[in-house]
Amino acid sequence: MPFTQTDIINALATVQDPDLKKDLVSLNMIKDVSIGDKKVSFTVVLTTRLVH
Repeated sequence: MPFTQTDIINALATVQDPDLKKDLVSLNMIKDVSIGDKKVSFTVVLTTRLVH
């Protein structure tokens, strides 16, 4: 049974950003989910923090 884009998003929704304490999906940090025959790829958009 092949994975779907929804399967991948649901799995990534369990991964939390250590600083923000929220999951990567709800923070809109996951982009460009692509599923091939034997490969899943996606982009993680990192947040930036300015320290003054």
